[in-house]
Amino acid sequence: SYSKGAYGTSTAIALSSSIQSYTIDSNTSLAIAPDGLPAFADFDNNNNLVFFKCGTPTCIPYGNATNTQSTIVNANQVRERGDSLAYGQDGLPAIAYNNFNNDTVWLAKCGNKDCSSGNTFAFVAGESGSSLGRFLTLAIGSDNMPIVATRDYTNASLYFAKCGTFNCIPANGATNTFLKIDKAGSSGTWNSLTVGQDGLPAISTHDYVDPLRFIKCGTLNCVPSGSATN
Repeated sequence: SYSKGAYGTSTAIALSSSIQSYTIDSNTSLAIAPDGLPAFADFDNNNNLVFFKCGTPTCIPYGNATNTQSTIVNANQVRERGDSLAYGQDGLPAIAYNNFNNDTVWLAKCGNKDCSSGNTFAFVAGESGSSLGRFLTLAIGSDNMPIVATRDYTNASLYFAKCGTFNCIPANGATNTFLKIDKAGSSGTWNSLTVGQDGLPAISTHDYVDPLRFIKCGTLNCVPSGSATN
């Protein structure tokens, strides 16, 4: 659909039906790819994690420019409210998601721009007695490594994870770290994560006792060190 505003024409398109006719779930993550075109991560009605890449700035196909889709995680391995999309400095998508089988956080790192081949999958965070992976938010840290904030449903707290490599697969002594960084009443829902000009993570989160909370990390991995605290 189209609407005329004071500064031009806005467009709206049913993206899933323009690519393939099936039901899209309630959680969508949007990013703008390095080529300036929109990209989305979402779920289909079979609980598959799906990546969409638009061929035009409005996602309306034109000429040879068409939208594409790739299913990058098999059915029954992801969960609603458990995906977040970001682009690394290599120009390729990364998607954090909730592994349905054991309530842990994993990262899918795409091998090409439309996630159709060369994808890798890596465990990021999770431990016995916790239930991680919902209310996920992913960003790329100042060192080009993925960082994630997520809720621990079992303990009603906020967890932070920092990957040691660009695809979160440990290598050459570089490992992933994760820790609980906030538990004030019932923290960790509706999270938002970014990186400040100082290169350090910042997180806003909803708490059922104190509705809005803000956490500013003192280190790249939010692990306190010396006088640097969260």
